[in-house]
Amino acid sequence: MKYPTIQALSYSSGYQMTSIQTPIPPSPPPRFLKRLLFLLKESFRKPDIQERGSMLFFSYSHKDKVFVQKLYAALSPNYEIWVDWEDIPPAVEWWEEIKRGIEDSDYFLFMLTPNSAISKVCGQELEYALSQGKRIFPIVIEQPDPVPLSLRSINWMFFTPEEDFGVCLTKLLNALNINPEDARLHTKFYGLWRDWVSHDRDRSYLLRGKQLWEATAWLAKSDNSTPLPLQEHREYIWASQLAQFVRIKRITTGIIVSAILGVLITLHFLTPSFCENGSFPF
Repeated sequence: MKYPTIQALSYSSGYQMTSIQTPIPPSPPPRFLKRLLFLLKESFRKPDIQERGSMLFFSYSHKDKVFVQKLYAALSPNYEIWVDWEDIPPAVEWWEEIKRGIEDSDYFLFMLTPNSAISKVCGQELEYALSQGKRIFPIVIEQPDPVPLSLRSINWMFFTPEEDFGVCLTKLLNALNINPEDARLHTKFYGLWRDWVSHDRDRSYLLRGKQLWEATAWLAKSDNSTPLPLQEHREYIWASQLAQFVRIKRITTGIIVSAILGVLITLHFLTPSFCENGSFPF
């Protein structure tokens, strides 16, 4: 830090000039520099996203509740499970709450029995899970007849009475552990899209920095993975990429302007012949 010299009088032996150095506080950074630093910080800020483990949604007929409770007890130590005997609060529109539960789940387990095959509610849940691109696991408790058309092309997991429950459970756990990160990202980015839309597409809810790179990489490889991204995923990630491009463009412009101003200021003080009356001729 530079210190200016201040002259003071000393009265010890007549009048005498004495030099005293006092510190000068640093000047605040220019306004454009503050803005530039703010944009740089915001460009790489990581959104506040709470990571979690996989979540399962149980779709079943209440007539089959005994088996569902058994499967719930076996899976709940390792997974979060959405099931309607716990997760629908009173005085809440039940269908909206069910839709939110399906959206927030990574896997959809359909308990397939003659009861669920003819259940209108189970059918609605299944169709909504398919529209959301969820991974569907038909859990066959009892062979239905007829089988819902949308489940005929999906691999079934058999938990019929003649099968060993422990062996069936191991097969199910192995299936749930196949590329679980893809399912979690599918769910996470859909939830972030939903928050963005509910806040009138506020730019502060878009991805940036590390989260944006993660989303871009996931979208790039998604054609060869399941579940496939929805149009909502693409809209949200593309909007985030555009916002990131605009931020980088502003930062680049700020750097260029700062560099030009720096050159002009340097020329002003180092080559006064270019100036007239202490100011730039232009």
